[in-house]
Amino acid sequence: MIMRDFRLVQLVLQPVQFNPVSRELIVTRRLRLELRYDRSSRVNIKSRHPGKISRAFEPLYRSFIANYRFLAPPQRAEEGSYLIIVNDQFASAVTPFAEWKRRKGWQTKVVTVSEIGGNDTARISNYIHNAYLNWPKPPDYVLLVGDAPEFIRCNHWPGETDASDLYYSLHEGNDLLADLMIARVCVRTLDEARAVMNKLYRYEQEPFLGNTEWFNKVCALAGYESGQPTRFWTVVIRIRNYVLGRPFNQFDTLFQRWGLNTAQRLTDSLNAGRAWMLYRGHGDDDAWANVSPSWTNSNVYALNNGRMTPLVIAPTCLSGNFDEANDCHAEAWLKAGEEKGGIGYFGASEASYSGYNDSLAAGTFMSYVDTLTYTFAQCTQWGKLFMLLAYPLPDQISEEELYMFNNFGDPELNIWSRTPQPLTVNHPATVLIGSFSFLVTVSIGTTPVSNAQVCVMSRQDTSVYYVGHTDATGQVVFNIATTLPGDSLYVTVTGRNLQPYLGSATTIAPNAPYVIYLKSEIDDSIGGNNDRLINPGENINLPT
Repeated sequence: MIMRDFRLVQLVLQPVQFNPVSRELIVTRRLRLELRYDRSSRVNIKSRHPGKISRAFEPLYRSFIANYRFLAPPQRAEEGSYLIIVNDQFASAVTPFAEWKRRKGWQTKVVTVSEIGGNDTARISNYIHNAYLNWPKPPDYVLLVGDAPEFIRCNHWPGETDASDLYYSLHEGNDLLADLMIARVCVRTLDEARAVMNKLYRYEQEPFLGNTEWFNKVCALAGYESGQPTRFWTVVIRIRNYVLGRPFNQFDTLFQRWGLNTAQRLTDSLNAGRAWMLYRGHGDDDAWANVSPSWTNSNVYALNNGRMTPLVIAPTCLSGNFDEANDCHAEAWLKAGEEKGGIGYFGASEASYSGYNDSLAAGTFMSYVDTLTYTFAQCTQWGKLFMLLAYPLPDQISEEELYMFNNFGDPELNIWSRTPQPLTVNHPATVLIGSFSFLVTVSIGTTPVSNAQVCVMSRQDTSVYYVGHTDATGQVVFNIATTLPGDSLYVTVTGRNLQPYLGSATTIAPNAPYVIYLKSEIDDSIGGNNDRLINPGENINLPT
């Protein structure tokens, strides 16, 4: 099998074995493993051989490839690109979102269905496949904007009706391991598209700070299963105990077993502001079944949580069945409104399987607290790989779960888990035309910030585009070449739980006159008390 940059082999070790006939327990205390590589084999030959690996996939490699540290040091990782495929009638709604992703540091390409040649799975897949194989920076993330099947078609589990976008992410090897990260925004009208796309980019660019306590709070609801009474709430308790304080400081547990699973309690919790929502129980196309008396799309539409929109992790049956005529539950969370509902949803399009779903839920949360993953699709893909540790391939149910679970929202969404920290960013305010070094220093107060993503891009010249990450001293240096006087260099800094910094520098000609700041004075002799200070209620002049 292949996962984007690496050919992999799955190893299943059984160090503890029990013989039921002899009632003998065999425990292997030491194990020596030898792998022999057949260089002449033509099985699973890679199609693409990049010089560097995907930074988006690098945390997954580190977690799941046992010998990864011998294969590729982190300095070989770099960003890919971000591909948005949109139905033509929604293209204008995508523009602000795409501009934000570009400014963050993703070389973003927006393409319409008509430019691809039509709304069918083969054309869409072929376009993505060509981008994956031939673009200098192949897509790390792909976003589909349009509902299925009318606006952007989806695929299905072979021989079944499970709606799936996994097909569009498979480009290397004869396997079901995604080679890029994909999500969908299911909309049917331009107004819906504008509302959802604006919600997505404002979540990142303008985090809601009117209430700073919601960022590190989780709401979880678990059903009660007759015959298996502990199944759902046990996994929620285990997740809560694992993530509490790392970094979440509140984890609501609304359990059906004790009558806490009411729609009113869930509404109250969400309206107070929660960054994550976890549901373990039974589901339907437009509802969660283990909420009393009910929890349907109507309850989501009636939420009043403003811009405190949670990421919803809901491994349950059917609630992500997005290729039907009516909105499924996942769609309702995204489409509830520009300032209400949820910011993303991870759910299944068909009947799913509890043990597997428990692993998906646990893995998604574990990935966020244990690794450097902090985007939506990174976390859910980590969850799928974690499921495969418990239920290794070949396993028909594992394969079906990989197909039926889809991401709804922005796959590259940077998820909040604590109050975003304001940054102090220093860089030149003006630069001369030509080649030069451009130093950016990032800190929180006096503490350097490492691994912050910094993008420096020209407002006018698309060839001037640089992306890097700060080192342990909080610094990153770019070797920049500019040619346009009066141009602006946009400087953007983002990172895990960091308030985005949006600044700029101006390019000037080295041999031409230009205006710079010299000094200014405060004149409050007429409208104030003439103490040359700005006091409340004064009108001043500011000669410069």
